[in-house]
Amino acid sequence: MGDVTRLYIVRHAEAEGNIYRRAHGQCDGILMPNGLAQLERLAARFQGITPEAVYASDLYRARRTALAFARPMGLPVRTDERLREIGLGPWEDKPWGWCGREYPQQFPAFMRKLADFRLDGAETLRQVGDRTEAAAREIIARHRGGTAVIVTHGMAIRALLGRLLGVADEHIERIRHVDNASLTLLRVGPDGAAEAETVGEAEYLGELSTLAKQSWWRSQEEKPDIGLWFRPADLRREADELVGRQRETWLRVYGVEAGFDADAALEKTRAMAAADPRCVQFVMDIDKTVGLLLLALHQSPGSMGHIALIELDEAYCGQGLGIQPVGEAVSFYRARGRAALRLYVHRENRRAVRFYEKSGFLKTGEKPASHGTLDIMCRSILPDRELNAVQ
Repeated sequence: MGDVTRLYIVRHAEAEGNIYRRAHGQCDGILMPNGLAQLERLAARFQGITPEAVYASDLYRARRTALAFARPMGLPVRTDERLREIGLGPWEDKPWGWCGREYPQQFPAFMRKLADFRLDGAETLRQVGDRTEAAAREIIARHRGGTAVIVTHGMAIRALLGRLLGVADEHIERIRHVDNASLTLLRVGPDGAAEAETVGEAEYLGELSTLAKQSWWRSQEEKPDIGLWFRPADLRREADELVGRQRETWLRVYGVEAGFDADAALEKTRAMAAADPRCVQFVMDIDKTVGLLLLALHQSPGSMGHIALIELDEAYCGQGLGIQPVGEAVSFYRARGRAALRLYVHRENRRAVRFYEKSGFLKTGEKPASHGTLDIMCRSILPDRELNAVQ
């Protein structure tokens, strides 16, 4: 028994890709506010556990998760790129809704039959299993008879567990998805054979659970989560719809059409599209237009990226879908070197204010408008300040 190694495997806390519903395989996204809250409960779960070392994928979301419990133990976080998530090539940082629409053969395999997944430029299950197992076997050998922790990613965990527990690739679906900030414990004997004491323990997360609010990971019979995607508008053909959706938003907020200037709205929209076609995009659910995203790049000097409008059809409101257009804005502005997002919200539009607050935006000022006062709300899209502490 003295040679039995205890190996804890932790999935990183809730990150952008989990909530924006984007393919963040090796895209280096940051943790969401709920993910930072999950870290506190994960650290509490590790109280009384005394590992010899903590290892993590070199991607930020894994390193930051590892720091939450390694620092109180006085342990450094050792990174290994072999513990990264599956590389998704042309899908990286694309909305899952886009991946499913543009790759109708590969996407179902990725979701339901991973061993059959093949995509030019992306990794296969076998490749992920090879590299994660190699890293884990070295860690196990280094800490034989002791305790070590690995912090990695959802798909990487499934691939690794398949190898360590002897589950063939073609049966990988027998290994369930584990929650963000969850804990798996394996006991590995001197012969390398592993047994699972617990897989995906996450009860300590309570209401902070990520998977409890989603259904994509459940059986095929479950109603799937809606994955939105974004299509640049054609201003010549779709000018009327662009203006019409902005008019509807005005009516929702102010209750009257007085004060809405259709010509001015179209002129502003053209200025946004001239800066970059992605600044004027329709929000899509499969082939149905369900909203509008306007980004004012031409009015975004310095480190700030301005969101001019996020609009969804009423039937799509109240389902947590508005965070996906926020994710598109983050992707757009981060690629252009912006450090934060800014938007204006009418202070009487309480539903919108609550949504943006929940999404991490904070009020930073006020702006007078023709129909009252607008709150200026901002949020950082950079890693939190703990980044410099993760080596």
